[in-house]
Amino acid sequence: MTIPFQCRSCGLQPGLLVLDLGQQPLANSLVLPERASEPEPKYPLRLMVCEGCWLLQILDWIPPAQLYSDYVYFSSFSDEILRHAREAATRYTNEFQLGSGNLVIEIASNDGYMLKNFVKSGVPSLGIEPAKNIATVARGQGVDTVVDFFDEKLATSLRSSGRQADLILGNNVFAHAPDINDFVSGLRILLKPKGRVILEFPYAVDLFEKS
Repeated sequence: MTIPFQCRSCGLQPGLLVLDLGQQPLANSLVLPERASEPEPKYPLRLMVCEGCWLLQILDWIPPAQLYSDYVYFSSFSDEILRHAREAATRYTNEFQLGSGNLVIEIASNDGYMLKNFVKSGVPSLGIEPAKNIATVARGQGVDTVVDFFDEKLATSLRSSGRQADLILGNNVFAHAPDINDFVSGLRILLKPKGRVILEFPYAVDLFEKS
């Protein structure tokens, strides 16, 4: 069966279906007990690989606003994530000699779990988080946060306002970007000429070999 497909990276159309999990509910979309008897929305979950550039990608996309505008996952729930954030922030601050004259921007900054470590060290920081409820928590921890989805348009707006980053962080967000080329273009716009970008995202080979 031929499945309409266009790679989100290289734009080529040959694609191979790797996994079809049928209809699935949204992740982190928890049903309240009083609504347990109501039908739960479900969507196709199919994994494709591009036969041109070999990027592994989800075929069916849900509008980001539907997924993240009112999100229930807080990164600070995990002690392991908090430990990793502290260690990473310390390492980046020391290695890149970050101080009061620099700016760190995190995309999908969640509840400030990472940036609060830079704030504590006196390094100016800015979070970009689409979920308003989570951004409110981040601000309560002293983390300046813009409520929006990251793309080239937002990057241009931030740059025009005088905010360019010495360091851009993106943990577990790149794979969720509907248009990854637009996302990367935004990184280029928002980054200072000698700035750095650090992205963390799953690598399928490790996932399969080490699971």
